[in-house]
Amino acid sequence: MISIPILLSTGHRLINALLMETQAAFDEGAWAAAQGSFAEFALRLETHMSAEESVLFPRIAAHSPDSDAELAQCRREHENLRAQIQTAATAVDTRERARCYELMAQLSDALSRHFRDEEKRLYPFAETMDEDDLDALARALDRPGDEGGPRDGVLPADSGVH
Repeated sequence: MISIPILLSTGHRLINALLMETQAAFDEGAWAAAQGSFAEFALRLETHMSAEESVLFPRIAAHSPDSDAELAQCRREHENLRAQIQTAATAVDTRERARCYELMAQLSDALSRHFRDEEKRLYPFAETMDEDDLDALARALDRPGDEGGPRDGVLPADSGVH
């Protein structure tokens, strides 16, 4: 059985891979590919954060009343990441190469810190959650719903969760 920390870590790795894919497309000067990768990155990150906020955080709060400060910090970080994505999206859309490199580096650093801190602060609380919580979170994380393919959801089809 997959655990919530493994489920979320898998999502973190996918999001990081999409950001690296975006950066590689910038390096090649492939703006259309960079814009597509960035759009997918932003969608996946927003889906991930929304699933945490709507499913995971309330369940952690219910199971662990002493988690309030940790959850508030994660929400603040989510808002900061959303603002950074909006700024980066403008640079991507206007093809400001130097600004894109700068913003992608800042976003990469912020995401790395956020994922590391989230894994350290929230995962111990998430370990107490049950299979119903895991199923609800897996469904919420799997909502971006492209038209199939390897990125159709956060989890591989054979993960046993769905």
